[in-house]
Amino acid sequence: MNKQVWRLRFAAAESAAFIAKNCSIEIVDSKIVPIYVCLLGDSEAEVRSEAASKLVELINYCSGSLILAKILPSLKTQLVTESS
Repeated sequence: MNKQVWRLRFAAAESAAFIAKNCSIEIVDSKIVPIYVCLLGDSEAEVRSEAASKLVELINYCSGSLILAKILPSLKTQLVTESS
């Protein structure tokens, strides 16, 4: 696998909130949040860090129930297992 692919994932984390701002809540909930949850658990610390830094912006564009059901459990798991 290309070792630079993490930069693409970083760019996705960096841009997710901007993209979400321009989409319907249904699209954000069904398409963007599942990808974002993966970015929060990415193997590269830089990607995880960028995703976490943009989280406050992203949650403005998704449903509250999804935050509780998908995003918070992912964060809890990451905090428990984070080594960097």
